[in-house]
Amino acid sequence: MTNSCSEPTALTIHLAERNRPDDLTTHDSAPVGCVLHFLLSPIGDPNSRPDMQIHSFSSFADLEPIRDQWNQLAGDVPFNRFEWHQCWWQFFGDSANSERELFVVVATDDAGRVAAIAPWYRQQCGTRGRVVRFLATHPTRPIHSTVIARSDTGTDTGTDTGTDTGTGTDTGGEALSAIGDWLESHSSQWDAIEFDGVTTDDCRLPTLISSLAEEGTPLYRTVDNRRFRIPLPASWPQYVSGFAPATQLELDRIVQGYVNEGRATFEVLTDPRVVLQQCGSVVDSRLCEYLCEATSQSENVDLMALVLKLDGQLVATQLVLKSEQTWHRVFYAIHVENDREVIDQLSMMTLVHMAIDRKLTQIDLVGCDPLDALAWQGERSNFIHLQLAASTVPHTPLMGLVFSNEGTAKNWCKTGMNIAGLH
Repeated sequence: MTNSCSEPTALTIHLAERNRPDDLTTHDSAPVGCVLHFLLSPIGDPNSRPDMQIHSFSSFADLEPIRDQWNQLAGDVPFNRFEWHQCWWQFFGDSANSERELFVVVATDDAGRVAAIAPWYRQQCGTRGRVVRFLATHPTRPIHSTVIARSDTGTDTGTDTGTDTGTGTDTGGEALSAIGDWLESHSSQWDAIEFDGVTTDDCRLPTLISSLAEEGTPLYRTVDNRRFRIPLPASWPQYVSGFAPATQLELDRIVQGYVNEGRATFEVLTDPRVVLQQCGSVVDSRLCEYLCEATSQSENVDLMALVLKLDGQLVATQLVLKSEQTWHRVFYAIHVENDREVIDQLSMMTLVHMAIDRKLTQIDLVGCDPLDALAWQGERSNFIHLQLAASTVPHTPLMGLVFSNEGTAKNWCKTGMNIAGLH
């Protein structure tokens, strides 16, 4: 664990051969020479946040003393809780990949109370160098990634509302800004930041990022094209009525020919041990073990497996995380080569029908095929990827391609992300 109260600075980003856009307009064409240059310029009062202390942790054992405070800040969101992140690190951390290092950054106030937590890790990624990412993301797809901070609305589960009633100060916001300042002053410890599983309505992350990119500087931003949601009506007939007549006839044919004739059978597994026994051989065993362990340790989230058999043969498996009014399908696989279209339709039909019967409001499809999601009345979710490079990284046209994660000038120059656009 390290402490720091170094003078905060700000990361200023300038666009070469192009003016910064004032909105979120996507640039489908741009000169090949359009790259981002990152220049470090000190600004602000070094004593602007004198009460915040920043600590970085490289071991969950060292984080154990703040477990209760962490969970208080997480509230009733299971994917933000200490146990969820600790379990992911147990299965996918440094023991699974020696190039990964825990990098959790915590801000505490002058009374020693936790005010904000950035649940991150660092990984050595070839030409990208040391990349900072959220825990519970790679190689699994994240349910929701964000920083955790005291709420200024009084809705968190702890005794603190996050707002100092005497001064009107947003303690959580100040803590996140302090973490951003710390990151910048310690830019020699990382080369890039890649945030996956971030939503455009995240109200906390912009506070942290704005400390790194003052005055709404553009970032690398891409939409998560494999994240969709299916809004659910009150009944199955209402849902089916949204399809074209030809599609409705096709669904009726499948029900008559496969379900009513007994050719298709479904099994719902809710016991994590049974899920592991029956599905561990057809899904990634480490992923299955992780989900079983994480849900058994976490509150307000359960694991369910939907197993489809056709003529007695196991043909498809879906792993679903159940939380509040939403089901998150985090894994789907077909285990045979024949009748794949029918199996796809039967699997989705079962998932949607069950969710409607249980009065859920939506299904979250994580890592799905866009065409499949749209075919089932799916809507693109508001999830995005954000990338930012440290000021110490030498920036060249080649590095621009590396950080934008795409190999074309069209995608490479899509830099119209304004910090305010996250709200």
